[in-house]
Amino acid sequence: MMKAPARGRVEMRSVGKRFDRTTVLENCSIEFRPGVITGLIGPSGCGKTTIIDLIAGYAAPDKGEILLDGIPVSGPSWERLVVFQETTLFPWKSTLRNVAFGPLNRGALC
Repeated sequence: MMKAPARGRVEMRSVGKRFDRTTVLENCSIEFRPGVITGLIGPSGCGKTTIIDLIAGYAAPDKGEILLDGIPVSGPSWERLVVFQETTLFPWKSTLRNVAFGPLNRGALC
């Protein structure tokens, strides 16, 4: 039996992003492969959060393209998840109910 190809390959191709007069990313190309843990390390203001926002679809690149499994990222999607550094849980819900919140609202869980 053949295995299905791993999903979750993210490609950034020649991505550029500016905020006002500040260039945050210029000609940035990187590939994130399924099954590989990748860390973004750098000083404050170097573009780590911008890369995450672009991949998540929260922001759009000014130049270049971002692909998820070969399909252009054109906005937020349930297929991409961002785990925020700050607390973003519902404190009145259990851990299970916090984790299930998204799938329940998509109708993916009963």
